[in-house]
Amino acid sequence: MRIRRIVFIEEQGVSEALEIDGRDPECVHALARDGSGEVIGTARLLPEGKIGRVAV
Repeated sequence: MRIRRIVFIEEQGVSEALEIDGRDPECVHALARDGSGEVIGTARLLPEGKIGRVAV
């Protein structure tokens, strides 16, 4: 969630109400890590098959 907050809310100006939509619990989440294991990206797959909230 930290990366999404930085990218969408802080950098892109998306409202917190829009970003935190309550659908996270029903989604499959993917993380991208760098060589040291630090998380550098994220995405979520919604039950209907859509990919969303991709942030790097």
